Amino acid sequence: MNNAEMGKDIACKQNVGEQPVPCDEKPQDDGSLLDKFKSVDALKSAYQNLEKEFTQKCQELSRANEKLSLAENAVAPEKPIADKRFEEFLSKNSVAKKYVQEMSEILKDDKTENRDETFFENTLEKAIAQKNLPYNKIVADQNFLNEYIFSNSKIKEHFIDDYLKDISEKRTLPLMTSTNGIGTTVAPVSKPKTIGEAGKVAESYFKD
Repeated sequence: MNNAEMGKDIACKQNVGEQPVPCDEKPQDDGSLLDKFKSVDALKSAYQNLEKEFTQKCQELSRANEKLSLAENAVAPEKPIADKRFEEFLSKNSVAKKYVQEMSEILKDDKTENRDETFFENTLEKAIAQKNLPYNKIVADQNFLNEYIFSNSKIKEHFIDDYLKDISEKRTLPLMTSTNGIGTTVAPVSKPKTIGEAGKVAESYFKD
């Protein structure tokens, strides 16, 4: 063994604590990052790339959270005026609530812009007609009667006039004695011109 070999052998057998480190054994991997990269610069570059990727992920998460927050706090888009009027009509008309689907189908194809209460009433009539309900079932519907019959002033006047006419025809007309004591005549009956006058006439009949 020459001097060079002897020096190498001596260096390899130097003690670390009490245990010699053989030269033919590789040092154990202690998990150091430096052992996984070729150089410090390579480690630094990898760290910078990791930091950049982490920053991008954080930004994406922040944007996603912002969109979610906006979606949760977003105000529902305002409904068209026509839809609002239709909902108001339904809220005041119990009969119309039964024909929402039929009315919606009619309104979907209707291009009328001025959709007032009369418009929706006409639409309801169309919806009822499309249902082909017999009249005897329609007039038996208490809600229908309340909405369209009993609340109609013209129909009320018609019923009152017929009722008063029937009463007046069944009662004996009052007689009036002549001033000279000879014979009797029928007192003239004035026909009521208003509902108020008709009510007074009816009231006078019941008092007699």
